[in-house]
Amino acid sequence: MSIRKYLLENDFKMTLTDGNVDILNYQEISVFDDNHIIIKSNSKFITILGNNLIITKWLADEILVNGEITQIELR
Repeated sequence: MSIRKYLLENDFKMTLTDGNVDILNYQEISVFDDNHIIIKSNSKFITILGNNLIITKWLADEILVNGEITQIELR
């Protein structure tokens, strides 16, 4: 096994902290406005609802959403 493969995570991972949602290994952002964000991963859709939602980090494999998060749905 190569060290690169060992260090890079390929699985979907979501971390929720106070006012932040960090999502690793997503596929695409389907909907984005200041109250509603839908993010697609390999097998799920993540819906983030709230107020003043902003994307503060947007990388090819990671996204960080900040704001007043009121609800998160996994489908």
